[in-house]
Amino acid sequence: MTLGSTFGTRGLGYLSYSVVGAVTGASISSFYFGGQQVLLSWTLPTVSTTLTAIEVDWSINGTYQATESYDPATTSITKAITGGQQVGARIRCKGTSGGYSSYTVVSAITTPPERPTNFTVVYGGSTGTALLSWTNAATSTSTVITRTIGASVTTISVGSASASYTDSPGVGGIQVYYTLTAVNGGGSAPATFPAVGYVTDPNPPTIGSFTASNPGILALVSTAPAQTNIASYQMSLEVYSSGTWTTSASVTGVLSPSYTWGTNTATHGSIYRAKVRSVDTNALVSTWATSASVAAINDTVPPVVAAPTISAWDPGFSGFTVTRSATTDALSSLASVALEVSYDGGASIYETVSVTGASGTTNHVIATAKRGLDVSYRIKATDSLGNAAASSWATKTTKPLGTFGIGAFQTSTWETAGTPSWRTDTDDVVSGRLDASYETQSGFWFYGTRVAEVCKGYAPDSGTLVVIRQGTSGFSGNVLIGTHSSTTRPTSAPTVSNTATGPNLSGIENQLAYHTLSGAQLTAIGNGTAAGFASVDPGGYRRLAGFNTNNLSGALTLVFN
Repeated sequence: MTLGSTFGTRGLGYLSYSVVGAVTGASISSFYFGGQQVLLSWTLPTVSTTLTAIEVDWSINGTYQATESYDPATTSITKAITGGQQVGARIRCKGTSGGYSSYTVVSAITTPPERPTNFTVVYGGSTGTALLSWTNAATSTSTVITRTIGASVTTISVGSASASYTDSPGVGGIQVYYTLTAVNGGGSAPATFPAVGYVTDPNPPTIGSFTASNPGILALVSTAPAQTNIASYQMSLEVYSSGTWTTSASVTGVLSPSYTWGTNTATHGSIYRAKVRSVDTNALVSTWATSASVAAINDTVPPVVAAPTISAWDPGFSGFTVTRSATTDALSSLASVALEVSYDGGASIYETVSVTGASGTTNHVIATAKRGLDVSYRIKATDSLGNAAASSWATKTTKPLGTFGIGAFQTSTWETAGTPSWRTDTDDVVSGRLDASYETQSGFWFYGTRVAEVCKGYAPDSGTLVVIRQGTSGFSGNVLIGTHSSTTRPTSAPTVSNTATGPNLSGIENQLAYHTLSGAQLTAIGNGTAAGFASVDPGGYRRLAGFNTNNLSGALTLVFN
């Protein structure tokens, strides 16, 4: 471990940067974790401008590598390297104004070599010898062989030019362990994993369990035999068909007596068993240990769920009857089925209703606060293995609730005198004829799309239309009120339908009265065939106030229960 030194430059000329402090206490050390690594650590400056980054340049065998940038709070990093190299570094801090500290340089260390590889031990049986062979690490200067027999440990050092060694541990069923350690000026690499020699057949593992899980996973749990010279295990997976067990998969060289055959190994419903045996360091094998049989589980397919259907609005319970067709699952049983409710097109779930059975109906009551909104329904189902699916959303608009007022935004009168046209001299709602020169006249109230926006496809339960006599003009008596389909004034008079006798207007100036909408008129504005109202010839001249004369003229009140 080597402490660092610092050096650096300051800004020149007109460029000016805030002083950035350098790190201190920097050091580098080597360790082994899945391979050779080095640890670089430091202490951040205690007085400095705010830092934006820590920059590190690694030095490998005297050559600086590309700069690596780290979070300004970082105080240590690790780096995987090849063993036997000269590894150093330099560190500097970067400030918010763009300035840098001086570099803190960490002197290079020599890292230990890599482990030897391809280590094998071949025992000569009755000769009592063992041939060890391996591939040396490129940067090792020597190799240390460690032989363990019981409590006796012996080390043998051979030069880096050697890649094999013949040992004489003896005979008589003894257990022998060998490890190799590569050495250089930087230290020792971790020892290789042990190779164990053993002259008699090993015992088989003891099977604890053999289980099946989804999707198609089979797990064998076994306990290793008492011997300590087991090198590996062999596994065999067998499937039963037509009275015969046949090998489905084989695995060799496994270091544990337990083994898991992973995802989608097994076919759903098929019968399997597992076998395991030990292999010792002399390549001798035990007899097979055989598990009990299990039925495989492999089902990742969710239930098949169809979108529900929604009835017309039911005033009996203020809601909809939602019908779901049969939900099915080909391989597993259904665990749960639920009706999900959303009032924002499925972006969020407002309510989940548990239902019974794969199909059926649910009467869903719409909360008062949700009346007049779109409601969406879908079916969600989960099978016994946790596979879940949801149908597409089915949406319907709920019936509005309450009293709504709608004012006309345009009024006008159509006359047939001469060339039929809209009267431009008044916006009053005139019907009938004043004299022969005017011929027939019809007055109209226009509401844009407001009527449809309020009704949302539903007929109001009741409603009224305000009619106001314009001065004392016209004859007294009942007006005749009908509906039309235009949202704004068209080029010619709209067709008037659903006429009904309106209120009786006397000669009182500016008399205001209410026309109670007929059932046909309520139905028409509910289903969208009517968008406005009209005053037509009742057999005499009637002159009603227009929008600009009195904006209460044509005001609608619609009531939804």
